[in-house]
Amino acid sequence: EPYKPLVAGLEFGGFNISGLNRWRRYGPLLPYCVNGTRKLELNLIASGSSAFSAPWRHCSGGQGNITLHSAFMRMTTQLRVGMSASSGDVVLSYEGPTLPVTTEGLVLELQGAGDTALKTIWGLSYIFHGILEKLWTNIFYERFGMVLRNALDD
Repeated sequence: EPYKPLVAGLEFGGFNISGLNRWRRYGPLLPYCVNGTRKLELNLIASGSSAFSAPWRHCSGGQGNITLHSAFMRMTTQLRVGMSASSGDVVLSYEGPTLPVTTEGLVLELQGAGDTALKTIWGLSYIFHGILEKLWTNIFYERFGMVLRNALDD
């Protein structure tokens, strides 16, 4: 994906999400109906690092990756239960929304800018935890919903 400028001289490439293979169902699927439409509530949990990252580059020639890691996460989402018109098989589709239950251990890591920047950003990630949590929610959960929708549509 092409780089896009954030501020003069600093550009970011497309986001990459990793750690989706660590997600597991948490508890049973919870069936319910809304106006005759069958749905399932799905709770997911991830122990171990899930992350989103993006490459960055600066006009001075510096480049690297910025990564936001989460040590533990739990979320809930909604699926619609339907029937295939051609085969009669049960078909799941993403209904959404995908909402966080908890997100723990968020750490921001800046690679390619030197040890001082790496340690400074790492320390600031603890001080500004609320900002990182909002960033994580805005980016990760929205993209997770898109990934789940695409996986179920295939």
